[in-house]
Amino acid sequence: CLLQTKKKDGLTELESELLPSKKGMITTVNLDLLPSQYGRAIIAGLSFVPGVNELGGKVRTLVLGAGAGCLPVFLSSNFSNFQVHAIDLSSQIIDAGKRFFGLQENERLSVEVADALTWVENKGVEIKEESNKFQL
Repeated sequence: CLLQTKKKDGLTELESELLPSKKGMITTVNLDLLPSQYGRAIIAGLSFVPGVNELGGKVRTLVLGAGAGCLPVFLSSNFSNFQVHAIDLSSQIIDAGKRFFGLQENERLSVEVADALTWVENKGVEIKEESNKFQL
């Protein structure tokens, strides 16, 4: 079963595969799959980033407009060297991600409610410092 939500303009906002339980009821979201075309394109694009697998240590990754967290969860779950920081404007969407889509903060995944553009403007000088740079 595929869950898909769309904005008023027709753009897909979220796609997730829902997994049934033995009784046929939906119990969880498949966190190992990105069914959306844009999600798969982002992951495919990683193969073109020089040294992603050879950086020797954490790859600091910034996800702007994280939504319910499908992409940040996928990245932190499937790339053990990724340190993911996810930002989204909507606390309600992030809360839904935590309740229904496996968005759980841990040592490799942090989540922040903020306007992405304002966040980048405010953190611009700080994230330009070598020790604070995001590789992706």
